Amino acid sequence: MSTGRTSLPADVVAKIAADFPHERLDSVLAILDEYKGVEGPRIIRCIIHLASGSTNQLLDLIANANADYRNVVYWAEYDRDDRRIRDFTQPFAVASAGPGDVSLSFVGGRPLLSSGAEIPTCALCSERMCFFFQVALPVDHRWQGALVAVFQCVSCCSEDALIPEMPSVALSGAEIPPGFLTRYQTNFRIVVSDAPTAQVRNDYHPLIQHASIDPSAWRIGAEPQWLLDDEAPGSYESFKDPVFLFQVPLGMAFIRCPDAPPQKTMGLEGEVVDADGPQYELFLSNASYFFGFGAPAAGRIYVVTQTE
Repeated sequence: MSTGRTSLPADVVAKIAADFPHERLDSVLAILDEYKGVEGPRIIRCIIHLASGSTNQLLDLIANANADYRNVVYWAEYDRDDRRIRDFTQPFAVASAGPGDVSLSFVGGRPLLSSGAEIPTCALCSERMCFFFQVALPVDHRWQGALVAVFQCVSCCSEDALIPEMPSVALSGAEIPPGFLTRYQTNFRIVVSDAPTAQVRNDYHPLIQHASIDPSAWRIGAEPQWLLDDEAPGSYESFKDPVFLFQVPLGMAFIRCPDAPPQKTMGLEGEVVDADGPQYELFLSNASYFFGFGAPAAGRIYVVTQTE
């Protein structure tokens, strides 16, 4: 079974980020994809444990596993007296994300999603959306353990959907109309997953190059830094206490992969054209502030944008 066709659990991705801090996640995943044997997640955990952060060791161990995977299981799980001291059928004991832990927060590459979650399609053109980024909410946050993934369509463009729709009320302390959060995501989609059970979606072809996220600039586990006035919402339906999740910095550029198509944008005369440049934009590159209502599993997320 090739790991390229098997989703890797979030604990494996977090362990890769911790053990290989100077390597691109996609590069390490590509190396691991060379393992073609059975018991994918277990053997991959054994290989990562034995590699101790060395890509050269990683390659040697994969070659050994392809020859006989039982060798790496024995080396990883048993001591010299043949006593089993580890069990890599179980997840790595990776600590929950803290404010400075970016192992599960990143731009581009492939998203981690809960089992059964679909890659979203655009309500305007029906094309598959592009994965832009995901953020892991840290320890002591009210949404601790939630992964928030953001997708946007790059295949179409509408003047009415360049930024998220805003409710027709004063934005500061806004009472968001009932049902608004379920209908305003037309050409973008926010998918919330549970970090411990999320898996890498290897069926998704990346359009944006993988890069780390600066938790300080994105205000993960902190308070928003408003460009203009405070426009935090007040309530939504029966939920009166929104929680700030994170913000996307003003001017954030998402560098597209070499084989990714240009993003559709609006021309000077209102026509749809291909955007220039090597990057994609999210919400016209405005600063974007994300707030959650209620439990993470319900995915009630409100986005407000600001620009200078």
